[in-house]
Amino acid sequence: MWSGSVTTSLAVALFFELLWLDTIPVGTFIPPAALFPTIASLILIKLFGLIQPSEILVVLMATMPWAACMAWLDTRQRLNQNKAFNRLVLSTRRGGIRSFAPEISIHKGIFYALIRHGFASLAILCLLAMLISYVLPVMPRLTWLSWPYLWLAASLGGVAAMRFRYSYLFLTTGVAGVATLVWLGLFL
Repeated sequence: MWSGSVTTSLAVALFFELLWLDTIPVGTFIPPAALFPTIASLILIKLFGLIQPSEILVVLMATMPWAACMAWLDTRQRLNQNKAFNRLVLSTRRGGIRSFAPEISIHKGIFYALIRHGFASLAILCLLAMLISYVLPVMPRLTWLSWPYLWLAASLGGVAAMRFRYSYLFLTTGVAGVATLVWLGLFL
């Protein structure tokens, strides 16, 4: 396991699975965007030797927004592949199928995807490692926080996936209310 602990790895994976609920259509491939926060979290947890969910929460929150960056990279890759496909179609219409080698396009696509995603992943991981090394020492320890609380918070992704306007209102009001009570010291 990436974090060195089976329990931590499963807990982090379950957190992101609940969070991304209904974001990825069932039965299709999983783009790198959804996997990056999970893998990055596990690497950072191992790097910093984190065990407690309250410490791990910092890593989860830091890696979550980067899924959008990786999705953008994936979209760029698809757009480039569409251009290569269009060149193939034009070449075959003109009768020049021999002048265009699809295997070269495939190899280039894989190579550029590995370079883009690899460089971006490494750069993001380095940035996150620096930021987390500054944040962890000053972050208050929430001793009451455990994995069930994090899973419950992540499962709100399923509530948001219902696509009912009132569910969003209820979700926003509930989160704001609980956050206010915690901030005032009246809850937990």
